[in-house]
Amino acid sequence: MREIADQERQKSGPSHPDTITARNSLAVALKDFGSLDEAASVYREALRDASYKHSDDQPLVLTLRHNLAVVLRIQGNLNEAEREHSAILQIQERRYGHEHPETLTTRLSLARVLDDRGFAAEAEVAFREILSICARVMGPDHPRTLSVHGNLAYLLADQERFAEAETEYRDALSACRKALGVDHPETLTNNHNLAMVLGNQGRLTEAIPRFRDVVERRDRTLGPDHPETLLARKNLGESLSRAGQPSESAEEFKEVAAGWARTRGADHESVWDARYRRAQLLWEAGHPRAAQEELEALLDRTREVRPDGDPRITTLQRVLMAVRADDGDS
Repeated sequence: MREIADQERQKSGPSHPDTITARNSLAVALKDFGSLDEAASVYREALRDASYKHSDDQPLVLTLRHNLAVVLRIQGNLNEAEREHSAILQIQERRYGHEHPETLTTRLSLARVLDDRGFAAEAEVAFREILSICARVMGPDHPRTLSVHGNLAYLLADQERFAEAETEYRDALSACRKALGVDHPETLTNNHNLAMVLGNQGRLTEAIPRFRDVVERRDRTLGPDHPETLLARKNLGESLSRAGQPSESAEEFKEVAAGWARTRGADHESVWDARYRRAQLLWEAGHPRAAQEELEALLDRTREVRPDGDPRITTLQRVLMAVRADDGDS
Protein backbone atom coordinates (compact mmCIF):
# COMPACT_ATOMS: atom_id res chain seq x y z
CA MET A 1 0.00 0.00 0.00
CA ARG A 2 2.78 2.43 0.88
CA GLU A 3 4.62 1.66 -2.32
CA ILE A 4 1.50 2.18 -4.42
CA ALA A 5 0.72 5.49 -2.69
CA ASP A 6 4.32 6.69 -3.19
CA GLN A 7 4.29 5.67 -6.85
CA GLU A 8 1.05 7.54 -7.49
CA ARG A 9 2.41 10.62 -5.74
CA GLN A 10 5.58 10.60 -7.85
CA LYS A 11 3.68 9.91 -11.08
CA SER A 12 0.66 12.19 -10.71
CA GLY A 13 1.46 14.64 -7.90
CA PRO A 14 0.16 14.90 -4.32
CA SER A 15 -3.24 16.41 -5.23
CA HIS A 16 -4.20 14.05 -8.04
CA PRO A 17 -7.34 11.96 -7.39
CA ASP A 18 -5.40 8.71 -7.95
CA THR A 19 -2.84 9.74 -5.33
CA ILE A 20 -5.54 10.72 -2.84
CA THR A 21 -7.38 7.44 -3.44
CA ALA A 22 -4.20 5.42 -2.90
CA ARG A 23 -3.40 7.28 0.33
CA ASN A 24 -6.94 6.72 1.54
CA SER A 25 -6.53 2.99 0.91
CA LEU A 26 -3.24 3.04 2.84
CA ALA A 27 -4.88 4.78 5.80
CA VAL A 28 -7.78 2.31 5.78
CA ALA A 29 -5.31 -0.57 5.97
CA LEU A 30 -3.41 1.11 8.80
CA LYS A 31 -6.65 1.62 10.72
CA ASP A 32 -7.67 -2.01 10.20
CA PHE A 33 -4.37 -3.18 11.65
CA GLY A 34 -4.67 -0.90 14.67
CA SER A 35 -2.16 1.79 13.66
CA LEU A 36 -4.58 4.60 14.42
CA ASP A 37 -2.09 7.44 14.91
CA GLU A 38 -0.39 6.67 11.62
CA ALA A 39 -3.73 6.34 9.83
CA ALA A 40 -4.85 9.73 11.14
CA SER A 41 -1.57 11.26 10.01
CA VAL A 42 -1.98 9.86 6.48
CA TYR A 43 -5.55 11.17 6.30
CA ARG A 44 -4.51 14.64 7.47
CA GLU A 45 -1.65 14.82 4.97
CA ALA A 46 -3.93 13.68 2.15
CA LEU A 47 -6.51 16.30 3.12
CA ARG A 48 -3.87 19.00 3.24
CA ASP A 49 -2.61 18.11 -0.24
CA ALA A 50 -6.13 17.72 -1.61
CA SER A 51 -7.04 21.22 -0.41
CA TYR A 52 -4.78 22.78 -3.05
CA LYS A 53 -7.04 21.57 -5.89
CA HIS A 54 -10.26 20.27 -4.32
CA SER A 55 -12.91 21.93 -2.16
CA ASP A 56 -14.02 20.52 1.19
CA ASP A 57 -17.31 19.27 -0.24
CA GLN A 58 -15.93 17.20 -3.11
CA PRO A 59 -16.85 13.47 -2.84
CA LEU A 60 -13.25 12.31 -2.66
CA VAL A 61 -12.46 14.84 0.07
CA LEU A 62 -15.64 13.96 1.96
CA THR A 63 -14.49 10.33 1.99
CA LEU A 64 -11.17 11.36 3.54
CA ARG A 65 -12.93 13.56 6.10
CA HIS A 66 -15.36 10.79 7.03
CA ASN A 67 -12.62 8.20 7.41
CA LEU A 68 -10.51 10.57 9.51
CA ALA A 69 -13.50 11.23 11.76
CA VAL A 70 -14.00 7.48 12.22
CA VAL A 71 -10.40 7.12 13.36
CA LEU A 72 -10.76 10.11 15.69
CA ARG A 73 -13.81 8.50 17.30
CA ILE A 74 -11.97 5.23 17.84
CA GLN A 75 -9.09 7.19 19.39
CA GLY A 76 -11.54 8.89 21.76
CA ASN A 77 -11.30 12.34 20.16
CA LEU A 78 -15.08 12.63 20.26
CA ASN A 79 -15.37 16.41 19.99
CA GLU A 80 -13.33 16.59 16.80
CA ALA A 81 -15.03 13.51 15.37
CA GLU A 82 -18.47 14.96 16.05
CA ARG A 83 -17.57 18.32 14.50
CA GLU A 84 -16.28 16.64 11.35
CA HIS A 85 -19.25 14.29 10.99
CA SER A 86 -21.70 17.16 11.60
CA ALA A 87 -20.05 19.29 8.94
CA ILE A 88 -20.16 16.41 6.48
CA LEU A 89 -23.82 15.76 7.31
CA GLN A 90 -24.79 19.35 6.49
CA ILE A 91 -23.19 19.03 3.06
CA GLN A 92 -24.82 15.66 2.37
CA GLU A 93 -28.29 16.72 3.48
CA ARG A 94 -28.09 19.80 1.29
CA ARG A 95 -26.73 17.90 -1.69
CA TYR A 96 -28.42 14.50 -1.45
CA GLY A 97 -31.31 14.82 1.00
CA HIS A 98 -32.02 13.25 4.40
CA GLU A 99 -32.50 9.67 3.23
CA HIS A 100 -29.57 9.22 0.83
CA PRO A 101 -27.27 6.28 1.69
CA GLU A 102 -24.27 8.56 2.24
CA THR A 103 -26.32 10.82 4.53
CA LEU A 104 -27.51 7.81 6.52
CA THR A 105 -23.93 6.57 6.89
CA THR A 106 -22.93 9.87 8.46
CA ARG A 107 -25.99 9.85 10.73
CA LEU A 108 -24.94 6.37 11.84
CA SER A 109 -21.46 7.66 12.67
CA LEU A 110 -22.96 10.46 14.77
CA ALA A 111 -25.13 7.91 16.59
CA ARG A 112 -21.97 5.98 17.44
CA VAL A 113 -20.46 9.15 18.87
CA LEU A 114 -23.57 9.56 21.04
CA ASP A 115 -23.09 6.03 22.32
CA ASP A 116 -19.40 6.66 23.02
CA ARG A 117 -20.35 9.75 25.02
CA GLY A 118 -22.57 7.59 27.22
CA PHE A 119 -25.90 8.72 25.78
CA ALA A 120 -27.11 5.18 25.14
CA ALA A 121 -30.84 5.99 25.11
CA GLU A 122 -30.39 8.75 22.54
CA ALA A 123 -28.11 6.55 20.47
CA GLU A 124 -30.65 3.73 20.48
CA VAL A 125 -33.38 6.07 19.22
CA ALA A 126 -31.04 7.21 16.44
CA PHE A 127 -30.08 3.65 15.47
CA ARG A 128 -33.72 2.53 15.31
CA GLU A 129 -34.71 5.53 13.20
CA ILE A 130 -31.83 4.99 10.78
CA LEU A 131 -32.62 1.26 10.60
CA SER A 132 -36.25 2.01 9.77
CA ILE A 133 -35.27 4.43 6.99
CA CYS A 134 -32.66 2.05 5.55
CA ALA A 135 -35.15 -0.84 5.49
CA ARG A 136 -37.76 1.31 3.77
CA VAL A 137 -35.49 3.06 1.28
CA MET A 138 -32.96 0.32 0.47
CA GLY A 139 -34.69 -2.82 1.66
CA PRO A 140 -34.28 -5.00 4.77
CA ASP A 141 -31.57 -7.14 3.17
CA HIS A 142 -29.42 -4.29 1.84
CA PRO A 143 -25.84 -4.40 3.21
CA ARG A 144 -26.20 -0.93 4.74
CA THR A 145 -29.43 -1.94 6.48
CA LEU A 146 -27.77 -5.07 7.81
CA SER A 147 -24.83 -3.04 9.10
CA VAL A 148 -27.17 -0.73 11.03
CA HIS A 149 -29.02 -3.76 12.40
CA GLY A 150 -25.74 -5.13 13.73
CA ASN A 151 -24.91 -1.78 15.29
CA LEU A 152 -28.23 -1.73 17.12
CA ALA A 153 -27.60 -5.22 18.47
CA TYR A 154 -24.12 -4.18 19.60
CA LEU A 155 -25.59 -1.19 21.45
CA LEU A 156 -28.04 -3.46 23.28
CA ALA A 157 -25.28 -5.90 24.20
CA ASP A 158 -23.11 -3.05 25.47
CA GLN A 159 -25.96 -2.17 27.84
CA GLU A 160 -26.03 -5.84 28.96
CA ARG A 161 -29.48 -6.30 27.44
CA PHE A 162 -28.26 -9.65 26.21
CA ALA A 163 -31.59 -11.33 25.46
CA GLU A 164 -32.66 -8.39 23.28
CA ALA A 165 -29.26 -8.26 21.62
CA GLU A 166 -29.41 -12.00 20.89
CA THR A 167 -32.74 -11.58 19.09
CA GLU A 168 -31.38 -8.72 16.98
CA TYR A 169 -28.17 -10.57 16.16
CA ARG A 170 -30.02 -13.71 15.12
CA ASP A 171 -32.29 -11.70 12.83
CA ALA A 172 -29.35 -9.79 11.35
CA LEU A 173 -27.28 -12.96 10.95
CA SER A 174 -30.07 -14.78 9.15
CA ALA A 175 -30.52 -11.87 6.75
CA CYS A 176 -26.74 -11.56 6.19
CA ARG A 177 -26.36 -15.23 5.34
CA LYS A 178 -29.19 -14.97 2.84
CA ALA A 179 -28.15 -11.69 1.23
CA LEU A 180 -24.36 -11.67 1.56
CA GLY A 181 -23.26 -15.27 2.05
CA VAL A 182 -21.74 -17.16 4.95
CA ASP A 183 -18.20 -15.82 4.46
CA HIS A 184 -19.03 -12.11 4.13
CA PRO A 185 -17.36 -9.90 6.77
CA GLU A 186 -20.73 -8.54 7.94
CA THR A 187 -22.05 -12.09 8.37
CA LEU A 188 -18.99 -13.11 10.34
CA THR A 189 -19.15 -10.00 12.52
CA ASN A 190 -22.74 -10.75 13.47
CA ASN A 191 -21.95 -14.41 14.16
CA HIS A 192 -18.94 -13.42 16.29
CA ASN A 193 -20.97 -10.90 18.25
CA LEU A 194 -23.80 -13.38 18.71
CA ALA A 195 -21.24 -15.78 20.17
CA MET A 196 -20.14 -13.02 22.56
CA VAL A 197 -23.74 -12.45 23.66
CA LEU A 198 -24.27 -16.18 24.19
CA GLY A 199 -21.07 -16.36 26.24
CA ASN A 200 -22.16 -13.40 28.34
CA GLN A 201 -25.30 -15.37 29.16
CA GLY A 202 -23.21 -18.36 30.24
CA ARG A 203 -24.14 -20.45 27.19
CA LEU A 204 -20.59 -21.45 26.32
CA THR A 205 -21.51 -24.71 24.61
CA GLU A 206 -23.40 -22.62 22.04
CA ALA A 207 -20.81 -19.83 21.86
CA ILE A 208 -17.67 -21.92 21.33
CA PRO A 209 -18.72 -23.59 18.03
CA ARG A 210 -19.68 -20.17 16.66
CA PHE A 211 -16.29 -18.72 17.62
CA ARG A 212 -14.55 -21.69 15.96
CA ASP A 213 -16.58 -21.18 12.80
CA VAL A 214 -15.73 -17.46 12.68
CA VAL A 215 -12.02 -18.13 13.29
CA GLU A 216 -11.92 -20.74 10.50
CA ARG A 217 -13.72 -18.54 8.00
CA ARG A 218 -11.75 -15.38 8.81
CA ASP A 219 -8.50 -17.34 8.72
CA ARG A 220 -9.41 -18.56 5.24
CA THR A 221 -10.84 -15.32 3.83
CA LEU A 222 -8.85 -12.62 5.65
CA GLY A 223 -5.72 -14.47 6.69
CA PRO A 224 -4.45 -15.75 10.07
CA ASP A 225 -2.87 -12.43 11.07
CA HIS A 226 -5.80 -10.15 10.26
CA PRO A 227 -6.96 -8.22 13.36
CA GLU A 228 -10.50 -9.62 13.07
CA THR A 229 -9.18 -13.18 12.87
CA LEU A 230 -7.00 -12.69 15.93
CA LEU A 231 -9.80 -11.01 17.87
CA ALA A 232 -12.09 -13.98 17.25
CA ARG A 233 -9.31 -16.41 18.20
CA LYS A 234 -8.67 -14.51 21.45
CA ASN A 235 -12.36 -14.63 22.34
CA LEU A 236 -12.44 -18.33 21.46
CA GLY A 237 -9.51 -18.82 23.84
CA GLU A 238 -11.25 -16.99 26.67
CA SER A 239 -14.45 -18.97 26.12
CA LEU A 240 -12.53 -22.25 26.22
CA SER A 241 -10.94 -21.15 29.48
CA ARG A 242 -14.31 -20.29 30.99
CA ALA A 243 -15.59 -23.69 29.83
CA GLY A 244 -12.83 -25.45 31.81
CA GLN A 245 -10.57 -26.26 28.85
CA PRO A 246 -7.31 -24.46 29.73
CA SER A 247 -5.05 -26.59 27.50
CA GLU A 248 -7.12 -25.84 24.41
CA SER A 249 -7.31 -22.19 25.44
CA ALA A 250 -3.52 -22.01 25.80
CA GLU A 251 -3.10 -23.17 22.20
CA GLU A 252 -5.37 -20.40 20.95
CA PHE A 253 -3.41 -17.79 22.90
CA LYS A 254 -0.18 -19.14 21.44
CA GLU A 255 -1.55 -18.38 17.97
CA VAL A 256 -2.83 -14.97 19.08
CA ALA A 257 0.57 -14.00 20.49
CA ALA A 258 2.36 -15.15 17.33
CA GLY A 259 -0.04 -13.25 15.07
CA TRP A 260 0.20 -10.04 17.04
CA ALA A 261 3.99 -10.35 17.19
CA ARG A 262 4.11 -10.52 13.40
CA THR A 263 1.78 -7.56 12.87
CA ARG A 264 2.42 -5.34 15.90
CA GLY A 265 5.96 -6.24 16.85
CA ALA A 266 7.30 -8.76 19.36
CA ASP A 267 7.38 -6.23 22.21
CA HIS A 268 3.87 -4.85 21.83
CA GLU A 269 1.84 -4.96 25.05
CA SER A 270 -0.82 -7.15 23.46
CA VAL A 271 1.84 -9.78 22.71
CA TRP A 272 3.05 -9.68 26.31
CA ASP A 273 -0.53 -10.05 27.58
CA ALA A 274 -1.23 -13.02 25.29
CA ARG A 275 1.98 -14.83 26.25
CA TYR A 276 1.39 -14.22 29.95
CA ARG A 277 -2.20 -15.46 29.59
CA ARG A 278 -0.92 -18.60 27.86
CA ALA A 279 1.49 -19.27 30.73
CA GLN A 280 -1.34 -18.89 33.23
CA LEU A 281 -3.46 -21.35 31.28
CA LEU A 282 -0.66 -23.90 31.02
CA TRP A 283 -0.21 -23.72 34.76
CA GLU A 284 -3.96 -24.05 35.30
CA ALA A 285 -3.98 -27.07 32.96
CA GLY A 286 -1.43 -28.85 35.14
CA HIS A 287 1.63 -28.20 32.97
CA PRO A 288 3.90 -26.20 35.31
CA ARG A 289 7.08 -26.98 33.38
CA ALA A 290 5.63 -25.62 30.13
CA ALA A 291 4.30 -22.60 32.00
CA GLN A 292 7.72 -22.06 33.57
CA GLU A 293 9.45 -22.14 30.18
CA GLU A 294 7.02 -19.58 28.76
CA LEU A 295 7.40 -17.29 31.77
CA GLU A 296 11.19 -17.53 31.74
CA ALA A 297 11.35 -16.67 28.04
CA LEU A 298 8.92 -13.80 28.53
CA LEU A 299 10.88 -12.52 31.54
CA ASP A 300 14.14 -12.56 29.58
CA ARG A 301 12.54 -10.60 26.77
CA THR A 302 10.84 -8.14 29.10
CA ARG A 303 14.13 -7.41 30.87
CA GLU A 304 15.66 -6.51 27.51
CA VAL A 305 13.10 -3.83 26.73
CA ARG A 306 11.88 -2.57 30.12
CA PRO A 307 13.73 -0.98 33.05
CA ASP A 308 14.41 -2.73 36.35
CA GLY A 309 11.45 -2.49 38.68
CA ASP A 310 8.91 -2.37 35.88
CA PRO A 311 5.60 -3.85 37.13
CA ARG A 312 5.59 -6.47 34.40
CA ILE A 313 9.01 -7.72 35.48
CA THR A 314 8.01 -7.97 39.13
CA THR A 315 4.76 -9.73 38.18
CA LEU A 316 6.64 -12.30 36.13
CA GLN A 317 9.17 -12.88 38.90
CA ARG A 318 6.46 -13.42 41.48
CA VAL A 319 4.42 -15.80 39.35
CA LEU A 320 7.53 -17.65 38.19
CA MET A 321 8.48 -18.38 41.80
CA ALA A 322 5.06 -19.94 42.41
CA VAL A 323 5.22 -22.01 39.22
CA ARG A 324 8.72 -23.27 40.04
CA ALA A 325 7.54 -24.29 43.47
CA ASP A 326 4.59 -26.13 41.94
CA ASP A 327 6.97 -27.95 39.61
CA GLY A 328 9.33 -28.80 42.46
CA ASP A 329 11.99 -26.56 40.97
CA SER A 330 12.37 -24.06 43.78
